Amino acid sequence: MTQDKDDPADELARRIAEADRIASEGIGRYRQGDRLHATVREGDDVAVAMEKALAEHVARHPEDAGRTVKDFKWIVHELVSPLRNPIHNSRRALENAAKMKIFFGHNGLAD
Repeated sequence: MTQDKDDPADELARRIAEADRIASEGIGRYRQGDRLHATVREGDDVAVAMEKALAEHVARHPEDAGRTVKDFKWIVHELVSPLRNPIHNSRRALENAAKMKIFFGHNGLAD
């Protein structure tokens, strides 16, 4: 006894139905709605920045009015001074040393 393969039209209809189910359930889709961004400047309080970002979000999306800071996943952007970056500091020190060598000569001392 041989089995007949599915008709190509039936296979296509099955795939379309599966794609519709996945799209309607949101399976495998990145959901931006559960994440909020907070930008914190050096020395500022992260909790205050999160409250501010939540207030701005609720102003744009009133349906989220009952949600709290803990209900969201957060992406925190912390802005710091480049002077606190050790890589930046070492690069500046090397550049300054190179300038001193050019200005004062090879041994770094004035003639």
